[in-house]
Amino acid sequence: MINSNNIPSNFANAVSPFSSLGSRPVGEESPDARNTPFKPVEESSETGRIQTRRDPDERGDVERQRQAVQERNDDAEGNGGRDRQQAAQDRAVEQQESADQREIDRLAARDREVRAHEQAHKSAGGSLAGAATYQYERGPDGVSYAVAGEVPIKLSTNSGDPEQALDVARRVQRAALAPAEPSVQDRQVAAQAAQLEQQALQDIAALAREEEAQRQAEVALEREQRLEEESERESSNREEERALAERERLERNNRLQETQAESAERFFDINQRLLDIGVNQQAPEAGSLIDRNI
Repeated sequence: MINSNNIPSNFANAVSPFSSLGSRPVGEESPDARNTPFKPVEESSETGRIQTRRDPDERGDVERQRQAVQERNDDAEGNGGRDRQQAAQDRAVEQQESADQREIDRLAARDREVRAHEQAHKSAGGSLAGAATYQYERGPDGVSYAVAGEVPIKLSTNSGDPEQALDVARRVQRAALAPAEPSVQDRQVAAQAAQLEQQALQDIAALAREEEAQRQAEVALEREQRLEEESERESSNREEERALAERERLERNNRLQETQAESAERFFDINQRLLDIGVNQQAPEAGSLIDRNI
């Protein structure tokens, strides 16, 4: 999280204290005091001599006139002090307004930076990224500006599929490092995602080894079954051959016996005919050819 800087508090209007210069003799007053519509009374040596000859009433009128002029000069000098005080107040107000505007500009720039930062996380994270949340700070203009923010990222998966875990880890890394200037927390999240990526790659490699071992076992089993089937076929063929040979032997024996029986029967018929005509006086002896062949 990026901590925001504290905004300096508004300072009160600074007013320079007014220091009265007091009454001064004519001709020694300040330039502000001299800038008055009332002209000082100028006295010459002749005027002094004339006044010494005037009566007390006239001298009193002159003195009162002089005091009136001095009072006007004092009023003019007082007005100049109030003008300086107002000018100081105006400068203080301008300085405060300038400081407020600089602070507003800084907060507005920070607001744009924070929102662009979190939007980069959101765009790169896609469905893994949640809604952005912001921390606000109120500016001198009464507007709330975003000074910090965060986007939650789903870093883990419960699917048990290392391929999916690898995809999630890589997407989280892209989302964490998407802004132009990733924060410390962004880099920490990217480092965690990199660890998950390595674990997913190891799981994928182990799964590949298991699948290869299983494939080789299936190949060996298929080869064994094929050899077994071939052996069974060969054994069956041998049995069939033996059975065929036995049938052929039996058939030969049967044909031989039939042939011998036919021969014995013909020989008996011949002997019987010879007996009948008196050529052969004896019957065939036991164990003769006919008996042996039967």
